[in-house]
Amino acid sequence: MSSGLCVWLILSMLYTGCTVLVIGAAGSAGVYAVTADGIEGVADESYKEVWENAEQVLKREGTLEEIDKAKGKMVAKQGHITIKFKAEQATPKSVMVRVQARRVWGLFPNLTLAKRIYHMIIHVSPCC
Repeated sequence: MSSGLCVWLILSMLYTGCTVLVIGAAGSAGVYAVTADGIEGVADESYKEVWENAEQVLKREGTLEEIDKAKGKMVAKQGHITIKFKAEQATPKSVMVRVQARRVWGLFPNLTLAKRIYHMIIHVSPCC
């Protein structure tokens, strides 16, 4: 099943015109893609868990400015950097996660921060 998700992820990225670099990583997000302006991957967790993890991480790392659970989007600020999070249900047991970080009026991507936030969301330990 996870190989099917990997193929789906790669094909969806290629068909959207993104140049991707697919990287194998350990943990629940076995594969993630680095695009020109963000990090995308599939989390083998429930939507609720991913959403709660993301909210916890973004609150800790910056100031949450926008939360829209119905659309699966959050926006946070960390100094002059804007961090955008998006979650979409991929399968009944997995969620597509996208993290973008941009600095200076949203013109320049900060892939290092996006990757760090992505990994913190995917690998955060559940609370309580």
